[in-house]
Amino acid sequence: MIYLECIKGYFTEENVVFLEGDVVEVLSVEEGMVYLEGVSGWCKGIEMNFSPRIIAECFKTIHHSYAIKN
Repeated sequence: MIYLECIKGYFTEENVVFLEGDVVEVLSVEEGMVYLEGVSGWCKGIEMNFSPRIIAECFKTIHHSYAIKN
């Protein structure tokens, strides 16, 4: 499992998608898209996908044995 921590929030005109400190799990990487699921914070439980550029700008990797606190 690969987990990423948000270092820069992201929003659309309609919604806040994720906030600084949120944690997501990488589900897969296919055809130039990265598929994620929120596991902690604002985006918990939400599946989303973004270009690699957004991932590189908004997330940092965290140790793969990261323990999620409920």
